[in-house]
Amino acid sequence: MKPCEVELLVLGALSVVLALLAPAEATQRSEFERFREYILNPEFLELGSVEAALMETATGQIAGQARGYVTGASSPGAFVAILVQDTWTRMTSLGPIFTERGRTTAFEPEETIEEGRTVVHRRGLWAFGLYYSYADFKEFDGNDINSLFRGPRVTAETTDFSFSSADILTHEKYRAQTSRWRREFWDAIDGGQYQKATQMGRTAGIDPPFRGNVELVGVERKPEGTVFHLQEQFEHIRQVADATFRIKTQTATVLASFSATEWLDLTVLIPIHWIDWHSDVVREHYVDGVLVESSRAHFGDSATGLGDIALRSKFRLTHPVAAVDCAAALDLHFPTGDEDEFLGTGSFGVTPFLMASKELGPVTPYVNVGYLFDTEDSDWSRLEVKAALDFTPIARRLTIGGEFVGLIYDDFKIYDAGVALKVAPLKDKPLALGASVLFPVNDDGLRPDYVGVFGAEWSF
Repeated sequence: MKPCEVELLVLGALSVVLALLAPAEATQRSEFERFREYILNPEFLELGSVEAALMETATGQIAGQARGYVTGASSPGAFVAILVQDTWTRMTSLGPIFTERGRTTAFEPEETIEEGRTVVHRRGLWAFGLYYSYADFKEFDGNDINSLFRGPRVTAETTDFSFSSADILTHEKYRAQTSRWRREFWDAIDGGQYQKATQMGRTAGIDPPFRGNVELVGVERKPEGTVFHLQEQFEHIRQVADATFRIKTQTATVLASFSATEWLDLTVLIPIHWIDWHSDVVREHYVDGVLVESSRAHFGDSATGLGDIALRSKFRLTHPVAAVDCAAALDLHFPTGDEDEFLGTGSFGVTPFLMASKELGPVTPYVNVGYLFDTEDSDWSRLEVKAALDFTPIARRLTIGGEFVGLIYDDFKIYDAGVALKVAPLKDKPLALGASVLFPVNDDGLRPDYVGVFGAEWSF
């Protein structure tokens, strides 16, 4: 049996094992489900559209973005062999972190002495990576989720009253004011600025028979003076609620890749998530401005465990010396993470995608385009667009670049951009250290201030 056939059989066996590893459906409500039922209770208070949308989509967004940032990372390929004038050598760039190269890892040349002569073999390369990522989710659709607001629910009462201009004109302290003051006072009343008129009257020592925050409902002319009919609405019962809501994620992702042939790479991506979230909800009930009842509820949970494992097969489409390096890949996402604990999406996913790249001296551009098909809920299917441009001032030792990651759903879009750095600290040793920081470009969805990633890759 050929080596590539053995690898494909191993890949098939892994797929069966991963399907069996999928967590069973929960028999009890999770802490987040209890929190969501509490906060969405219509008898509680009216929840704003932003907060309601967050409660309904938080699970899918956190797990979906983890799938995009972590299992969506590029295969460990800092050291890639290329064919130059019939000689295999390593590529100049160490590659990006989130975006795939347009070529496979290829084979490593290996010389042996057989029967007194040198023979060059090409052996398959193993590449391993270990990356850590951190995200502290703070906003949803541009709104701070650390202060979710419910309400207010207000019960108001209305009173009607009237006053005559004669009541003011005959007032002793009114008559003591300057003509300018009296003119401004009546201008305020005629203009409906009752708060201003009230303040002027009280400052002057006059106690007008009307209050601020009123509406003029009628004017009646009488011989003794003009009668103003007003209506005041004031708060009787007020109910409000505030909730803090914070989610932090940390992930360690193990990546292992093997070049089964010069044209085919096989990769497995295994994420381990640590998720921590908490919320404090305060409810207050006021009657005539006096707090009569207050309650506080706390919700929160943390979980550590396996996320959604992904298997990737990557096939090179162009010859090693083609003008542009192109490849096609297929990712299989297995629901091995617990959806109720934010560790996974709870669904099997398939992502076919295309990629291209080209070394232009020390500069290398990359582009990836794919589509993730969610087999359980099409609302979580998405178009994925990734692009990168890096610069390698020291060949095979130092690469600096920028990256863009776009996750485009039907209802919202996640756009992030940032910088990346890869360095090979040991000369002639296939060890690379990498770090990247992504920042949100738009406000859609549940977003952290930044996503920080760092890790290492080793090939042999």
